[in-house]
Amino acid sequence: MVGAWIGAKLTRTEDVVRKYTGIGLFAQGGVAIGLSIMASQHLKGIPISSSLFLGDMIIFGITGTTFIVQIIGPPLVKLAVKLSGEIGKYIIEEDIIAIWKL
Repeated sequence: MVGAWIGAKLTRTEDVVRKYTGIGLFAQGGVAIGLSIMASQHLKGIPISSSLFLGDMIIFGITGTTFIVQIIGPPLVKLAVKLSGEIGKYIIEEDIIAIWKL
């Protein structure tokens, strides 16, 4: 969320984008799962206890937090879109092209 805010600030976007982009990105979990699998493969031989390895702990932790985020993420995306005032706008391709040509 902080990264989205900083990126919006650096690119001088509207305040609405700066405020709500981070909330809208909350539901992105695929990258975290992929990185956790890669990390677990590299750290699979490091024991934490007699029956648990660091690689397994990473998979359990990331999978659990991603599950929770995927449950609360979609309502947060809807809230971000609502708070930004984007619900109900009818924007077509020609509108976007006209903005780019300015």
